[in-house]
Order: sequence, then C-alpha cells, then structure tokens
Amino acid sequence: MLLALALMGTQKVQSKRTPLGENIQVMIDDFNYDKALILLDSAITEDQTSTEWYTTKGKVLRSLYDYEKAVQCFEKVLELDSTNNQVLIEIANTYKLQEDYPHSIHYFSKALERDTTNTFLKLECGNCYLLNKAYPEALKEFSDIYHKDTLNCYAIKMLAYIYNKINLPDISKMFYQEAIIINPSDYSSVLGLNNVLMGQNKYQEGIQLTEKYIKSIDAKNKWINSANALLYLKNKQHDMAIKRFSNCLVLNDTTAFIYKHLGISYYSIDSFDVAKTYLEKAYQLDPDDVNTMQFLGLACSKSYYKELGIFYIEKAVAHYAPMEEDMAYIYLKLDEVCKAWSVCPAEKKLAASIKAYQFNSKNPNSAFNLAAEYENVKNYAKAIEFYQLYLDAVPEATRKDSQRNSLYLAYVKRVNELKGLLNIQK
Repeated sequence: MLLALALMGTQKVQSKRTPLGENIQVMIDDFNYDKALILLDSAITEDQTSTEWYTTKGKVLRSLYDYEKAVQCFEKVLELDSTNNQVLIEIANTYKLQEDYPHSIHYFSKALERDTTNTFLKLECGNCYLLNKAYPEALKEFSDIYHKDTLNCYAIKMLAYIYNKINLPDISKMFYQEAIIINPSDYSSVLGLNNVLMGQNKYQEGIQLTEKYIKSIDAKNKWINSANALLYLKNKQHDMAIKRFSNCLVLNDTTAFIYKHLGISYYSIDSFDVAKTYLEKAYQLDPDDVNTMQFLGLACSKSYYKELGIFYIEKAVAHYAPMEEDMAYIYLKLDEVCKAWSVCPAEKKLAASIKAYQFNSKNPNSAFNLAAEYENVKNYAKAIEFYQLYLDAVPEATRKDSQRNSLYLAYVKRVNELKGLLNIQK
C-alpha cells in the first residue's frame, strides 16, 4: 500500500504547456524520475515562484522515497502560498508513508480546519490516529463521519475495530453486525466480528457466522474458510477441524498457518505421525514459529522420532523471547521429551529438569522430576533435597489418608534409602 501511494504521487504536471513542462511530464510518465528532477531544477531556476514546479518536484522525490527532501519542497510551496490546502495533504501523506503519524495527523488536521466538511480528510485523520494507537481520538473522528453518514461502511468497521480494542466487545459486535447488514459480502466485516467472538471464547457463534458466509456468499473465500477451521479447532471439534483445514488445502491455501493448525488438529487426536508430517511442512514455510517447533517436537517425541523431538523443542527454547509463564511451559515440555527418549544422555535430561524446575518451582512435580534425575546421576544429596521439597508439598490430608498416601510413604522410604547411600558415598 505504501508503495502504491508513493507511485501515485506523480500526477500530470498542471503548469503551462511549455516545451519544458511537456518534457518533464514525458519523463514522469516513463518513470524516469532522475531526468525529471534535472528538468524540474531547470524550471525552478527559471521561475522560483512557481508552486507547481515545487509541488511536482516534491511528488517525484517522494516516488524516489526521498521523503525529507520531498517535505522541503512542499514546505517551500507553503512559503509561497500559505493558503494551499493541497500541499498540506501532500505533506501529511509523505509523513504517513514514513509512518510518522503524529506529523501526518498535524498536517491532515490543519487541512481539515480549512475544509471542515471534507470526509476524506476526516477519514485520513481517523486512520492516522488509529495507526498511532490513539483510540479515543480515532473514535471521535469516525463517530463524526458515522453521524454524518450512517451508511459509511468503512467508518462503521473502524468504529467496531476501535471498540474491540478498548475492551467494549458488545458495542464492537453491534457495529460489525451493522456493517454486515449493509454489505453481507464484505468478508472483512465477518472476520472482524469473528475475532470479537473468538476473544470472548464464543466459538460456536463464530462457527455459525462463518458457516453462513461459506454457504450463502462464497464457499471459496480462503480467509473465511481458515477462520472457520480454526474455530472448530478452538472448540475442540478436532475431526471437523481436520476436515475444514484439509478443505483449505484443496482450495489451494497452502500457507504455514493451514499446515500448522492441521498438524495441531491431528496432534489433538493423538495421530502423531500425521501431525509430524503437516507440522514439518509448516516449519519449512516458517522456521521461526515457536509454536510450530513446540508441537512438532512433541509430535516427534510421541512417535518414533524421540531424538528429533528434543531437537525441535530445543530450537523452540532458543527462539523464545516470551513471558516467564511461557518459558515455564516450554521447559516442562523439553523435560517431557527428554524423558520420552530412552537413550537420552543423563546430562541432557538433568539439564532439562533443572530448567523446568527453575521456571516451575511452585509445581511439586517439577521438584519430583528433578530429584529423579539427580538420583540417576547419583547426586544423592541433591536428590534428597528435591524429593523432600516434593514430600513437603503433599497435603496433610493426603498423608493421613491410607488410600492415597502409598506414593507419599514410598518416597519417604526412598529418601531414607538415599540418605544411607549418601553416607556410604562419604
């Protein structure tokens, strides 16, 4: 979109039909911007008060991505003609291309002050506020447009999007539904409403929404079909999810997203070999997706490919830059896949258990797993320490319940045995 805006900037030269002006236009039409700039500099030397030459030069420079010099040309126009509203819009668009939204808002707002009923300028102000995540300001602009024209579908969708962003999903749903009534074939409104429903965990409503679009509007829309398949997965209807994701492949949607979630769907029904096949395809298309690596590692570890499972989980760990709770989960999975590989080196198992415990120290099972690995490498002192942490976490009621305390008593006994082995070591 940015490239299109940049290239759209060089419109027909509006100056007098002089030979020089015609030559400049020929160069611009041929996208020969370097030569156009040379001719423009000549034209400006001949007439330094021509706002048209400066405006054209600014547009050519913008097409060459030289935004700073383009703005300088447009500002020169303002020096020559402070009432020129068009050039304010050109400056605003140039800043927008640079993703400098505060400056873009400033110039669009100045243009709007001079033309208060201009819907285009209000839309652009609203868009820039939205891109700058200034939701209250964006809400005001799009609300003004909506009150002026209640059938402006774009403004309605933006209002829906903003209300969802500021955690008012019910109002967001109302506006998305309004947009769908105005234009039932607009799949972006359907996807927007679906995202709100997913955020509320209303997967069945999302399924009904997307099924209706597929059946009555467009059975081949890849965005709606993939959203529909994901909803079935989220709703734990795994067989239907597999059917829907497979249909996406039939419709030639072979993105990493489809392969990944088809793999996860097969993983969810314990079909680990098939899951591995699709997850590997997803990994090949997007080798930096940590979630894919994680499921691929688990699928491998639960099938024949135990060592490969560790490889993918370790890659996931190396790629992670998550919150602490995410690290806690993934190290538990690394510990799990290391234990699944029967010939996994003891040092690797121990290292995985140590990391799992570091991020899950409040989980008694992590202490238990680490104790077992310390015992395997005959570090009895550490094994006793972590078995004791596990035993201390067993609820008092469980200890006193003869039906449930057999495991507890077994490891009390094991700790005493390890203390005896430790004394022998010394």
